[in-house]
Amino acid sequence: MVPVLFTLIFAASCRDFSINADPALNGDSWQRQSRSSKLNTIWPLITRDRTAGPWPNPLQLAELFVEPMSPSFDSKQDDFPKQYIGGLFTRMKLVHSVGAVATVRYVPVSNPFNYTGIFRSGSDYAIIRFSAAAAPDTSPPSVTPGIAIKFLRDGMSSGNAFAMYSLLGQPSYNFFKHDLSNHPPDLGDWAPLALKAIKVKFSTGSTWPSFLGLSELASYDQFGRFESRPNFPYRVVFHPNKRIHTALPDPYQGLPFQNQVVKVISASNETIYSVYAQDTPGASLVKIGDLITTSPATTGKFGDVSLFFQHTQFEADLRFRPEWAGPADAERTRQRNTQGFQFTDLSW
Repeated sequence: MVPVLFTLIFAASCRDFSINADPALNGDSWQRQSRSSKLNTIWPLITRDRTAGPWPNPLQLAELFVEPMSPSFDSKQDDFPKQYIGGLFTRMKLVHSVGAVATVRYVPVSNPFNYTGIFRSGSDYAIIRFSAAAAPDTSPPSVTPGIAIKFLRDGMSSGNAFAMYSLLGQPSYNFFKHDLSNHPPDLGDWAPLALKAIKVKFSTGSTWPSFLGLSELASYDQFGRFESRPNFPYRVVFHPNKRIHTALPDPYQGLPFQNQVVKVISASNETIYSVYAQDTPGASLVKIGDLITTSPATTGKFGDVSLFFQHTQFEADLRFRPEWAGPADAERTRQRNTQGFQFTDLSW
């Protein structure tokens, strides 16, 4: 009874009840809608209050070690799932809590791989969220950049992708300084204690906590058409264009990172990331598409508090590509054994 009581206290301390009358972005009636209708509902929610959400306080962060990880992987919806007794409380965004949001389209380019689903059809109605894993430091400057992309689909749940540069962050306040990958490098015993504790918690949801899967994106295209034999890359890399890469300085300039993102991502019809695929473990990176803005970026409370991106476990990818397990394990072992390991950026 005592652990349950503590759980409820943690949950109650985390709740923000100022957003409580939104349409449900889940359930059959929601999923049956077209991708354009979904975006036409979500975007006004994002832009109605451009105030950034709050960073969680230490008591709120403690909920991370109490709540289950399964909703992050199992919830097919676009708003945050409910949890605890009878679904009494809405799950809180305890990592990547603050960010900025824009709409984008994904445009595939000619490549040799014949990937399926979103990789083949592209996506005309997608949402990208730029966020930091934790509150950045300003002196010395440090931020932990990450992106989440929601590819809206007709008549079914959205497909989602995630990417980061490093779980450790970077000694720069420039959000666009480095490439981002859906397989950010794993952490070894050399990692800070707090990050090791978070990794242990995330390992309860997947035995590959730093690898996020892509097979779901390849299983359905933007029209909701099913692919019985999905073809997808082992890893993808998001390479920021040169203007964006060089738009921000390394030192903190008095503007929160999310406002810097809004300043840089300020126009429609700009390629912000080129997308590269590593077809199999150890293969070279090949360009497969572009992410192009269809709106400027904005901060917003709904994006920080309510917008949900479902994760895909790497185990799902391995069910289609079991031959990847050995090389992938060898790769993360090398990362764990190399203090501060990072992938090399593509050239600009």
